Parts: sequence; C-alpha cells; structure tokens
Amino acid sequence: MRIGLGEDGQRDYWSPYGNCDLLDRTWQLAFTRGFRRGEHIGLALAVATMGGASIMSHDVSRLAGVSDRPGLAAGDRADLVLVDGETPTSAVMDRGRDRTVLHDGVVVAEGLAVA
Repeated sequence: MRIGLGEDGQRDYWSPYGNCDLLDRTWQLAFTRGFRRGEHIGLALAVATMGGASIMSHDVSRLAGVSDRPGLAAGDRADLVLVDGETPTSAVMDRGRDRTVLHDGVVVAEGLAVA
C-alpha cells in the first residue's frame, strides 16, 4: 500500500487545520500517532516526502519500513525544499520559517515568499 500526506491548503469548516504547510501536516501526523522517537518522526517525514511522491508517480518506490528516509543522490532531479533544523526530527518539531524551495535547481521561493 502506498501512503502519503497532502492537503488542499484550504482552511474551512471541513478542514480547519489546513494552512498549506506540509511540515505542519508532518508534525500533525507525528503528534496524532504519538510518535516520540527520532526514527518515528523520520518515518512521518518519509510519509510526507517519499510517500507522497510514490503516490504521484509509481516510478518512486513505496515506503517499505521505518528505516526509509528521504535523501539525495547524484543525478536526482533538483526539486526540493531546504528547511531549518539541526536534524530531521528538529525540523519537524520546530517547523522553522526559514525555507528555500528549488524547482529544477532554480530557487523559486525563499523565506516563505515566491522569488
């Protein structure tokens, strides 16, 4: 089974917790599931990143276990978000606002503002 996180970014009576911030949604997943250990927070992050990508494209492998982690390798497409945090766990727990978004290797947003 492929699992991932997402939202329509809309805040309304049916989804009052939406704010279009997948890092917040990752924190909500960890919180509602009672995740406390670093590897489980990492799993929530993997669900939000690799899990979502595997739903959108079956060329991306589905998550196989708690040890799956997002990462980069030579030749990967440069679509990514750089976030504030000393560790993946701290990035999810602290949800800093210093973020940089790259699409095809080009900065398209910085500090929550479109470039």
